[in-house]
Amino acid sequence: MNENHNVMLSLIKASLFQKPLELPETVDWQAVFHEMKAHTISALAVEAVCGIEGLDESVKALWVNHAQKNLHRYYRILHEQQVAIRILENAGLHPAVLKGASAARYYPNPVYRAMGDVDLFLPGERAIQAVSILKDHGYQGKHENIQNPRHRTVEKNSVIFELHASFSMLADEEKAQALDCMLHEGLKALRFHEISGYPFPCFSDLLYGLVCLDHINHHMLSGIGLRQILDWAVFADRVLDDAFWTNEFQPLVQKFGYEKFAKVLTRTGQLYFGLQTEGRSWCSQVDRADCDQLLAFVLESGNFGRKQGKKSSAITVLSGFKGVKSTFQSLQKNGCVNFAGAIEKFPFLKPFAWLLRLVRLAVLTVRRRLNPSAIWASYKESRRRIELCRAVGVIDAKPDDD
Repeated sequence: MNENHNVMLSLIKASLFQKPLELPETVDWQAVFHEMKAHTISALAVEAVCGIEGLDESVKALWVNHAQKNLHRYYRILHEQQVAIRILENAGLHPAVLKGASAARYYPNPVYRAMGDVDLFLPGERAIQAVSILKDHGYQGKHENIQNPRHRTVEKNSVIFELHASFSMLADEEKAQALDCMLHEGLKALRFHEISGYPFPCFSDLLYGLVCLDHINHHMLSGIGLRQILDWAVFADRVLDDAFWTNEFQPLVQKFGYEKFAKVLTRTGQLYFGLQTEGRSWCSQVDRADCDQLLAFVLESGNFGRKQGKKSSAITVLSGFKGVKSTFQSLQKNGCVNFAGAIEKFPFLKPFAWLLRLVRLAVLTVRRRLNPSAIWASYKESRRRIELCRAVGVIDAKPDDD
């Protein structure tokens, strides 16, 4: 870590866990701001920055202006989320908010948690039905030519909604289906939380913890950022004391294979973000080297690989190639997604989806002007990521699309 990283981590500790702010004599505030922005967490630190005595007003203005933009989008998303949920509820459908506001509710000040798309869970045909209902109310379909079996996407007033027919991306189909079944059952006991006067339905702490783990696990190879890691840290701080871990959460993470990953994530939060250790002894035996590796990888990636730039997608694709069998499975599964429309029209193409995927990758390689040295460098980085993920307990997940 460099000095800018240390300042950023100190701001996180102060903002999320009320730790004393520790700063060096000189700070490159512009660099720290842009580092936090790359991880989509700049707004979290606005109060801590504005509370620094003697700090140049232009620096404070930088954070304040960014936080105000974040707040504007935050409230717009909360409003549009509430409107969409009411439309669905009036039609007899009762979705759960998977991430976004569901993650923000664990933060000391939820409004500073950056928001993106709205992810709603409605299993099976209900998700397709929900898309049809929302379209009748003026929502526009997006990426309809892809026909992703996992979710459908609509948009209105610049807010994107993903209606999830299934959620888990574990490569083990049996475990993925088991997790989705738990979420399905969880819809029968939704909880309503409220942020700034906007109520929304969400899962129990237990199920949200599994959703958060599954989400981070899925995106690790593509380059997860600090925002998602901090989502876990504030959840662990609010919920995962020794009693809850032992009596309720540990049996489930053992079932799905997430126990080590949950421990490494939590211990990393304790070592670097200010997450309390008292009452959370269940992760105390984690090897610090694993936490160091995880943090270094997250810092160099940025939000979903933002700091990696264009090469991020190539690394992600190559990370799905872990052997002859897994490489073929990756090509076949992504080929079925890439060419879902053609396969639906011409079913005989399905056994050759892997070949169609190869052709697609070749075309993308030419379009993105990737030379052999760049491809080789991406391949080596993908091997490093695979080894890191294995070391910290990440489970094999279905590969990302391009």
